Amino acid sequence: MDLSLTGEQNELLSWADTVLPVEFALDRFNGIEGALQETALDKLAELGWYGMAVPERAGGSGMSVLEEMLLMKEAGKYLASPSLLATVVAVHDAVGNGDNALAQELMACSKRASLAIASDKALLALDADEADLLVAFGLNAVTLQSTDGLARLGGAGTPLDDSLSLMRYGIDPENARAHAADTRLWMRAHILLAASQVGLGEAATDMAVEYAKIREQFGSPIGAFQAIKHKCADMALHLTAARSQLMYAAAAFNERLPEAEYRTLCAGALAETASMRAAFDNVQVHGGIGFTSECHAQRFVKRATVLQAAGNVNKRYREQLLAGAPEPNLSSAA
Repeated sequence: MDLSLTGEQNELLSWADTVLPVEFALDRFNGIEGALQETALDKLAELGWYGMAVPERAGGSGMSVLEEMLLMKEAGKYLASPSLLATVVAVHDAVGNGDNALAQELMACSKRASLAIASDKALLALDADEADLLVAFGLNAVTLQSTDGLARLGGAGTPLDDSLSLMRYGIDPENARAHAADTRLWMRAHILLAASQVGLGEAATDMAVEYAKIREQFGSPIGAFQAIKHKCADMALHLTAARSQLMYAAAAFNERLPEAEYRTLCAGALAETASMRAAFDNVQVHGGIGFTSECHAQRFVKRATVLQAAGNVNKRYREQLLAGAPEPNLSSAA
């Protein structure tokens, strides 16, 4: 299996690098509460982002989950709203169920989806003020539910990540569409979630390394000291493992290999760990300023924690992994 990027994929990343810094610059958070930036999400819809891996017959661009994963990873670097991830997953659900009208509305952002965190008594929806669908992740299922008819229980206060809004909805199990049997949708959703986490971790690591080059102590850049140098190296090491496993999982999914589900579990576990470690270590590298609201380092910690809660699966990832791994497809790794 060749995991190197193709020329087209590199061009796609270059295109993303021209769009995301403009639409999702981190400075948008300065003095702003609830930075959903609906106009930025609309811009991505105009560029065909939501239908990137949707078949052409359904109105998409016909690319694969590999390209979709790469773009989601880039969006993770800029802490794009989780609504982006939720809407992409909802589009694939609509296409898979033959609801092309809904898919078109979601791809055009005339309808929106929100990423939700399921609790015992409510769904905590992120950036859901204008949401038409709620998307909740689980270990073996992705659950989608229309907000029509759901009891809106009001705001749940300010979430840890104060750039996001939080709304509480009542749970209606009878009307929820849980796709426990749709392993393909589940795998795609978790691959894209892992991509967001890896992208976040990459940005946090880059931020730490750049700061270590310019911040001086005792007449030298702090990056010259082993305590900082080794911390940055460890961040990069964890991300390299997570990124490689993510690429393998996406390729295995794309080629429908028997081990795809197991690789998705591995990618999710490594991505969550790497993103949390990078986010927290970035704050440590920044020292006292890293804890302040003026520094973007703290925003990576908050968003990594929110994504961890939304996935809510790391412990179960590991439990299922320890239950037994499949025999590796050695021929595919050649």
